[in-house]
Amino acid sequence: MQLARPSRIVLIGSALLVASVFAEGPQSQIEPPARPAPGQDLRGATVFEAWKPETGGSAGTFAFEILDEAGRPIPGRITFVDAEGQAVKVFNQHGAAPRELAIRDTAFHTLSGRGVVTAAPGTYTVYASRGLEWSIHKQDVTIEPGRTATFSARLRHEVDTRGWISADFHLRTLTHSGHGDANMNERIISLIGEGVELAVATDHNHHTDYDPTIRGLGATGSITAVTGNEVSVPIGHINAFALDPNRPTPDKNARDANALFKFIRAEPNRYGVTPVIQLNHPRWGSIDYFGQAGLDPVTGRPTKNTYSADFDTLEVLNANSGWGYYDADLKHEFTTSAGLHSVLHDWFNLLNRGQRYAAVGNSDSHTVYSNLAGYPRNFVPSSTDEPGRIDVKEVAAALRKRNVFTTLGPFVEFSISGRPMGAEVKAESGAVELSIQIQAASWIDCDRVKIVVSGDVVDVIAVPQTRDVVRFSATRTVRLRRDGWIVLLVEGDDSLAPIVHDSTRPILPIAISNPIWIDADGDGVWQSPWEQAVEIVAASRDSEGRGLTERIPEPVLRALVVLAAADRGGATARRYASARPHGWSRSASGNHSTSIASFCREAITQTCPSCSTSRG
Repeated sequence: MQLARPSRIVLIGSALLVASVFAEGPQSQIEPPARPAPGQDLRGATVFEAWKPETGGSAGTFAFEILDEAGRPIPGRITFVDAEGQAVKVFNQHGAAPRELAIRDTAFHTLSGRGVVTAAPGTYTVYASRGLEWSIHKQDVTIEPGRTATFSARLRHEVDTRGWISADFHLRTLTHSGHGDANMNERIISLIGEGVELAVATDHNHHTDYDPTIRGLGATGSITAVTGNEVSVPIGHINAFALDPNRPTPDKNARDANALFKFIRAEPNRYGVTPVIQLNHPRWGSIDYFGQAGLDPVTGRPTKNTYSADFDTLEVLNANSGWGYYDADLKHEFTTSAGLHSVLHDWFNLLNRGQRYAAVGNSDSHTVYSNLAGYPRNFVPSSTDEPGRIDVKEVAAALRKRNVFTTLGPFVEFSISGRPMGAEVKAESGAVELSIQIQAASWIDCDRVKIVVSGDVVDVIAVPQTRDVVRFSATRTVRLRRDGWIVLLVEGDDSLAPIVHDSTRPILPIAISNPIWIDADGDGVWQSPWEQAVEIVAASRDSEGRGLTERIPEPVLRALVVLAAADRGGATARRYASARPHGWSRSASGNHSTSIASFCREAITQTCPSCSTSRG
C-alpha cells in the first residue's frame, strides 16, 4: 500500500458550518466560507436542508465525514444506492449549502469533508470516494424521520502518483455554456471532490475564468485552473488553452481550420505559452472535426482544404463512457452512441503517417453527477505535487512532448531504456525492452495490458487478479523489423459502478499511454510505416502489390501497402482503397454494418489471396 502524500491534503478553515445559504455571485468579493474543524462534534452543527418532504412526513438527518488516514477531513463524494445497487432519490434541494456542497438527487460532493444534511428516509448503501487514486468506503445506513444517521469514512491514498498531476482539459458549466446543470461553484466543488488537480475551463465560445470562484470558495490550495474555450464552429469543436479571459473569442462561424488555428496560436496569455489546440470528440456526429473538416478514416489523409494538421492533442476518450476508444464501425453488445468511427484508430492512422499527436481523455462534463468530472482524466509529469501550485507552462510543454497518459482507472508508468512516453529510442539488435508498471486503486479492475506496435497488437499480457495497488510490474522485450511506435492499452472488464455509474453501457476501466517511437535499425532516421509502404511498392514491379503482402507479417503495414499500391495505380488495389465507410449501409443499432477493419482485410485478401489477418 502506498502512503498518502501530505502535500495533497488541503485543510481549509476551522470554524463551524455557517447557517447562511449564499447565492452564486462574484466570488472574489466573498469571504471564504467557514467549515467544521477536525474533531468537532457535528451534533451542534448547522443542518443544511437537502431534502424537503413533498407531501407530509418529515425528513431524516445525515451526519457525514470523509477522513484521510490521519483522521483529517478531506473533500470527496457521497453516493447513495438502493439494495440492488441502483441510484435512488435521497435529495431534492440542489441549492442547499452552495458554497460547501454540490448536490444532486442521489449524491453530493463536499468541499470540507464534514457536515449534516437532511435526507429522505430509507435504507441505503452509501459510498464515500475521492477519485481514482483513493480507496472507497461502503456502509449501510438507515435514515429515519426526525432522527440522525451517522456516516464516517476513512479513505487511503492508495495510488502513488508522486511526480504526476491529474488534469481534465474539457469542462463546461450551465453558467456559460447554457446547458448541463453545473453552476460555477458546483463545477469547482465537484472537481476538487473527485481529486482533479488541474482544470481547464472550456465553455462553448466563452473564455471562462475559474479563479474568482476558487478564491471565493477558499480553495486556492486545492486546484489550479486554466482559462480555455471550446471553440464550437461548423467544422467541429476545438479546445484552446491557455487563454486570456479578457481577450476576444475566436469567430464562432469559422469554417477554415487553417485560419482558425493560426488565430488561436497567436493569442497571448499570462503564462507566455502558445495555446494548446485539442480536438474534442473528433468523430462525434455532426460536431466532429475529422468528419466536418475532412479526414479519411481509412487512409488517415485529409480530404478537404478546410482541414489543418496544426493541432497538439486529440480526445481518444470522451466523457465517462470513453467514447472514441471502441471501433464504432464494428458491431458490439453495446452502443457507441453518435461516434461514427474509432478515434483510437484515427490516431493510429495519423501516427502511421508520421504525424505526432498526444492522445488525451477528458470528461466533457457539464453536469454535477450524470457525467462526472475527472472520468476520464490525464496524468502529466509535474515538478510539484501541490494542486494549487501547478506550472501551466510545464503542463503545456509535456503535452507537446506527448509525455502524458489518459485513464478511466489504471495508472500507467511506461518507459523504454529509461526514456518516457514521447521519446524516440534506438533499438539494440532490433529489440527494445519495455518497463511497465500498472497501479490501480483497490476498487478498480484491471485485466490485461495490450502492447501495440504501429497499430498491431503484438502481445496481450494478463494482469494478476488481485486488488493490490501494484497490479503489474515487469519488463517485456519487443522485437521490431522496422521503425515504428509502441503504445500500451490497459483494460479492465468490471464496471466502475456505482462510483462511476453506468449509462448506456458499462463504464469500464481503460488507460492509454502515449507512444515511444522506435528507430529499429539504429540509423538515426525514423521512417514512418506509410513511408515504408511507399518504399516497398516503389521497389516492386507489381502495381497491385501481389506478392509484396505475402512477405509482410505486420497486418497494418500490409494494409498500408495496399493503399500505396492504389496510389501507384494498381486497379485492384485502387478499387478497394476507393471504398469509403461514409456511404456504407448502417445496422439497426446505428453502427456501420461493414467495418474499416473489414475493408482492410478484404483489400489485403484481394491483393494477396494467400494472406490473412485478424486485424486491418
